[in-house]
Amino acid sequence: MDNDRQARSSDDSIRVTLRISDDCRNDILWLAEYYNTTQKGVFDRLVRLPFCHDPDFSILISAISETRKEIVKTRKAQVMSREAHRMLGALAKKHNMARDVLVEVMSSMVRTIAAADLKPVLEKHKEALKIVNAFLAEANKTEKNLGELLGKSDPIVNRFGYVMVYIENLFVSISREIEEGIPVDPEEF
Repeated sequence: MDNDRQARSSDDSIRVTLRISDDCRNDILWLAEYYNTTQKGVFDRLVRLPFCHDPDFSILISAISETRKEIVKTRKAQVMSREAHRMLGALAKKHNMARDVLVEVMSSMVRTIAAADLKPVLEKHKEALKIVNAFLAEANKTEKNLGELLGKSDPIVNRFGYVMVYIENLFVSISREIEEGIPVDPEEF
C-alpha cells in the first residue's frame, strides 16, 4: 500500500517557482501545444531528454547561459510532477547549475529542435492552406447562392453555415500554425 501511495505521489502536480524569462515561458507554452500536452507534460519530457544526462551537457549549458545573462527574468510558478521536480534537482546538482538555468536552456533547445522538425511539414501545410483557401472561396459562393435560392432561414442554408464554420476554423488553424508555429489540433473544430 505504501508503494502505491508513493507511486501516486510522484506523479502528483506541484507548483515550483523558477526565475525564467518570458521567452522561456513562451517556449514551454509552445512545446505544450506542439506535443499536445500540459505544462506538466513538458517538464516530464525535458528532464528525461537523453542529452541532459551527458557529462558534456554542463559545458553547453554554461556557454549558452553566459549569452543569456542580460535577459530579464521573473519569478513564475510552474506546474510539474514531483518526479520531474526531483529529476530537475538531480540534473541541477549533477551539472552544478541552477534549476532555472537548466529550464531556460533545455526549453530553448527543444523548441529549436522541434521547430526544425516542423519545417518540412510547414511547407506542405502552406500548400494545403492555398487549397483550403480556394475551397473556402468556393464555399462562400455556394453559401451565397444557396441563400439566394432558398432564403436565409432554410434548414439547408443553416446546415451549410455549420460547414462554413468548420472550413473557416481549419483555415485559421493552418494560418496560426504557419504564422505562430502552433500545430493544428486534430481534435479542434
